[in-house]
Formats: sequence, structure tokens, C-alpha cells
Amino acid sequence: MTKREKYHLVFQKLVSSKGTIFFEARTDLEDYFDLAIHISDSDKIHAVSQINALDRVQNGFKADGIWGDVFGSPLYIYASNKTVEVGEGGTILTIDDFKQLLQEWLDFINS
Repeated sequence: MTKREKYHLVFQKLVSSKGTIFFEARTDLEDYFDLAIHISDSDKIHAVSQINALDRVQNGFKADGIWGDVFGSPLYIYASNKTVEVGEGGTILTIDDFKQLLQEWLDFINS
């Protein structure tokens, strides 16, 4: 099972009438709306930056607190219990799950 399946996300590639390509993560479950929005707003630069921050924590960096935000959607990283909080709705995931989800998103938008 992929992480996007675990968190009930569907990745979509949309093309506007003018040919502009957009990528979107969607969910039908209210519990994951903030996660879908955060992922959708994570372009390649934001996704790689978040993955790098999660790698640092997994390699022993012990700080807890806000990583930053992606177009207003905050990401809090908690090294103390190896979790992240995504968005304003309090969506909590393990660091490993979120990192894998970001990697799946990167693979999707790069394909």
C-alpha cells in the first residue's frame, strides 16, 4: 500500500483550457483535507526542502518546532516523538510516513 492510499489521497494532473498543467492531491475524507492542500501546494522546491528537513531529524537533529509553511500551510516537525503536524487542522503523521508521501508526490509531479 502506498502512503497516498493509506491517507486516502488521489494525485491528479490537470490541464487548463490554455494548456497550463497543474498537479493536485485530493481526498474525500475531511480528516485529510489539510494534508491534501499542503501536498498540492508543495512544488518541487518545497517538497525537496521538507524531505531534507525530515532527513536531518532522522539523522539526529533534535529540535522541535515549525519548519515553515507552504503558501500558508504550516509544517511542524517534532523530533521528540518523530511526528509532523501538517496544516491548521492538526493532521499528525509519522515523520517516515510524511517523508514517503512527499517522495511519492515528487515522483508523481516529475513523471
